[in-house]
Amino acid sequence: MPSVNKQQSRIRVAKEFKKNHSKEKLQYLLQGLQAGLSGQTLADSLGVSRERIRQWKNIFGDEVFVFAPKKMIEDAQTGKKVTNKTVNNFVKNRGKDTLKKFISDLVNRRSGEKIATQMSVSRERVRQWKKEFGTTYRVYNIHPEVIAQMNRK
Repeated sequence: MPSVNKQQSRIRVAKEFKKNHSKEKLQYLLQGLQAGLSGQTLADSLGVSRERIRQWKNIFGDEVFVFAPKKMIEDAQTGKKVTNKTVNNFVKNRGKDTLKKFISDLVNRRSGEKIATQMSVSRERVRQWKKEFGTTYRVYNIHPEVIAQMNRK
């Protein structure tokens, strides 16, 4: 749970943003951050620096990276035949339980270094498996107090 000071700071900065730029531009900024627009694009359209965009990005929300396994991983975990050589070799050499644990660690955002140490492989190998077994995408979550402030007049 964020501290009261951080919440108050977010609210204060959101109010200042609306006062100096407008409610519509705050909505544009937040939507742009969620859509993954570049800091330069946002900076140019708002007439500020990329550094200012980075600061607003950090105060208004949090960026997280989410791992989504491919369908073939679910198939491999349930014993269905999979045509991917890497998945088949992983299951053959390490077992279905290790595959389930590996995917669970990725989904739960465990670091590649910790996974590598646990599995006695390199971080590079973990990165290769991760890329082969699924997709990582970025999600920008806006703090609720910023949304509330944006919706106020």
